[in-house]
Amino acid sequence: METTSETSIAAGILTDPTTRYVIREIAWRFAYLRRVVINEMSRVLTPLGATVPQYHVLFRLATAEGPLSQQELTLDAGLDAAGVSRLVARMAKDKQVTIKIDARDRRRRLVRLTAKGRALEESLSPLVDAAVRNMVTGFTDEEAMFLVQLLDKAVRSTMDRETDRKRRTRRRAANGHGNAEASEPPRA
Repeated sequence: METTSETSIAAGILTDPTTRYVIREIAWRFAYLRRVVINEMSRVLTPLGATVPQYHVLFRLATAEGPLSQQELTLDAGLDAAGVSRLVARMAKDKQVTIKIDARDRRRRLVRLTAKGRALEESLSPLVDAAVRNMVTGFTDEEAMFLVQLLDKAVRSTMDRETDRKRRTRRRAANGHGNAEASEPPRA
């Protein structure tokens, strides 16, 4: 969770007219870099019959220490839950992954990489790496690691806020307040 100083800094940036532009600039840069990364990845993956969401699922599973739920994969694939479900079903049909119902929670579907899926990820990774390497050209190793740390912090913060928002929405719905999200003011 955020500390008080992080909350006040974020609130200050959002409300101070002289620094508010920083948030828009960060958003623009994230959007621009996302577009460039996806375009570069698509450029190398499409001729090979692979897609960016498919590669994200392969990569995420290859770096995980066990199976992941489809919900966890939704965060990385850039698709909604139904899209990830269709993608994972296609990948299972192609024997890149296996799907198993979680014994502890039958609503969860756990996805695991197969040997075929791991081989595909290993063959695609060098191509993807080369395609997006230009985004960090000129960075020292230390700068690249620092960027990763900053991005990780942004991701964690965003995920924490999303989890908190969903929790509040469920709590309000359980208390009979209907669509709590519509009446709830945005948080800084």
